[in-house]
Amino acid sequence: MMALTNRIWASQTIIFEYAIQPLNILKQALSMFMSIDTSDQLLNLEGLSNFVLDKDSKALPDSLRVFIYHTTTKQVRNGWGMARTKKGYHTLGEITFPPFGIVYALNSEPTRNDFFEITDFKNYNFNQTAQARLSIPFLTPKTYIPGLYK
Repeated sequence: MMALTNRIWASQTIIFEYAIQPLNILKQALSMFMSIDTSDQLLNLEGLSNFVLDKDSKALPDSLRVFIYHTTTKQVRNGWGMARTKKGYHTLGEITFPPFGIVYALNSEPTRNDFFEITDFKNYNFNQTAQARLSIPFLTPKTYIPGLYK
């Protein structure tokens, strides 16, 4: 997969078919965000800890949305913050680890409209495998600031 993504220009979409465990992926991504959250905004978000720790919980707080993108960047972005774009103000966090980047938006819209949203992965059962065709954009982070891309 990495050989293919290295040949794609930024801001294009890559479509792959995956056999995935959607709820497991969402809970793992959120646990990674919670582990780097020095602001405690996620740790203190009502219901989030229970969602992550209880494998059977599907009660993700409505104020939180999660997105993914493909990347080959070697620039690590593991953090959270606020950003102002043409779309407005955003509270978000981001983790990049090729071949994926993961972004959350809290009480705000994401900085881009072309992220692939995985928030609905909450509707699957834990350890349930699903065959999914995902149209995930290929993005290259612009700076160390979450939410900005070339």
